Amino acid sequence: MSGHNHTPEVHEHVDAWHHHGADEGLPQAEHLGNLNVTAIFRWGAAISVIFVLVLVVTAMYFSRYTNRLRLERQERAAWNGLSAEARGLRDSAEATLSTGGKPETYAWASEQQGAVQLPIEQAMRKVAQTYREGK
Repeated sequence: MSGHNHTPEVHEHVDAWHHHGADEGLPQAEHLGNLNVTAIFRWGAAISVIFVLVLVVTAMYFSRYTNRLRLERQERAAWNGLSAEARGLRDSAEATLSTGGKPETYAWASEQQGAVQLPIEQAMRKVAQTYREGK
């Protein structure tokens, strides 16, 4: 018995599992006995670069997303801060210019001399026709 209390007792007989016979062949090399440090370093560097790229892309997306939300809130607050008269003018202008509230009449445009106001669908067709003809 050894002189230390925490050292286990040495057994003279080893289990059968530890005995290897001749039919098992030559002993194999231990797993991971020869490490390729260069390959490990390259893989670590590649994973680190990919991780940093993912972080940068995520930060850029988050920044653009929050900026767009901030601008929408500011614009909404600006529109909500309008007086009732300004809201009425805005709504009538949107109705006049939209395809849903289109004016079906021709009229003289008040801002320009000789300019005519026409329905929005007809104006879009004229512009498309001009581009098709190459003018």
